[in-house]
Amino acid sequence: MLFRSNVGYLLKLTRAYYRQGKYDDALDVADKSVKLSILTGIGVNVQITDNYPVIASVIESGPAKVAGIEAGDRIIKIDGKPTKRRKIEEVVSQLKGQEGTRLVLTIKREKTRKPFEKTLAREKIIPTEATSAFVFRSLIQRHKGKAEGALKDAEQAYSLDSSDEQAKVALGAVNLDKGSHGEAIKLLSQVKDNATASLLEATAHAKQGNTRKAADIYSAIPDEKLSPNNVPLWSDRTALLAELKPFAASKRENAARLRTQGKHREALSELGDVLMVVDDAESGEVYKTMAEILRSEPQLARVPEEARKYTLRGEMMAGEGKIKEAAEQFRMALNIAPYIAKLHFKTAIVYGELQSYPQAIRYMNTYLLLAPEAPNARAVKDQIYKWEFKMEKGE
Repeated sequence: MLFRSNVGYLLKLTRAYYRQGKYDDALDVADKSVKLSILTGIGVNVQITDNYPVIASVIESGPAKVAGIEAGDRIIKIDGKPTKRRKIEEVVSQLKGQEGTRLVLTIKREKTRKPFEKTLAREKIIPTEATSAFVFRSLIQRHKGKAEGALKDAEQAYSLDSSDEQAKVALGAVNLDKGSHGEAIKLLSQVKDNATASLLEATAHAKQGNTRKAADIYSAIPDEKLSPNNVPLWSDRTALLAELKPFAASKRENAARLRTQGKHREALSELGDVLMVVDDAESGEVYKTMAEILRSEPQLARVPEEARKYTLRGEMMAGEGKIKEAAEQFRMALNIAPYIAKLHFKTAIVYGELQSYPQAIRYMNTYLLLAPEAPNARAVKDQIYKWEFKMEKGE
């Protein structure tokens, strides 16, 4: 049967509601997309060629596939009635019908001399294309606290297409929620460049007690992929940071102890680990502490050799116009030395060129926290105002 073309529209609408956190609206639309995705018929897509309906494709595991019907077969009769010059809508309507009812197709195949008949029973068919509908419904139900429904839909999506990355995310999420952390990690670690998968995988590691691994995964997510405007994503981020609070507290205690011992470089390293797992409000206090340490021991403000390597790469890429690549290199430098003010300044500039103004403003504000008396502080504040104005204009 023809897969309903408006399912795509419904999925886009579902995604929009879901990202906004309007879960009831999202679930209502997702239900409609699931219903439209489930077909009752013999499992074929047809098109009109030379005035006859011709099998364009056959859905795996459907009645037509089981009966040996092939793409390219010409349907010359349906239940004994000729199909020549019939409209596609009429043919589709005849192929559809109540589940369990039978129909007889008279088929003409190029490699056979004579037409032949196939008797088929109409069945309920869930095509592979329905995977996304079940994925969304699973994720929505998860955030609504409907664990049983989320699990059922995630398993359905995965059974339809086990290679689908979103199906892995959905099934990984429900495994995380039910405490099957190893299985969740196994699924989620297969999904690359996906912020939700990374957040959930990190949470699974944290729940297993591997907080260092969790922190590393979380800190590797690019800033631009984490936005409070994506409500479910931000919810998963909040849940992860809650799991990592003991890790952050331990690192803070270590940093305080090291400061009293005069081991400022080591204290900066511990505070760098804290920055990996706290939100913007808490990170501001951490940067202020770093600034205090640097004022007491200015020689620590020199860029470490490993961070210098990435900084030079970032500068070269920026000079070549490869701004995204430059931003990535500067971020890697900051992962090594987050207390170096000028690295935040350089990172802010490239994000400004990328028109990623929230990230640019955040990095520039951090620069001011680390270097409040910088000679260019006035110009930096003015640049922040300009970026804020561009955001207001929607640029």
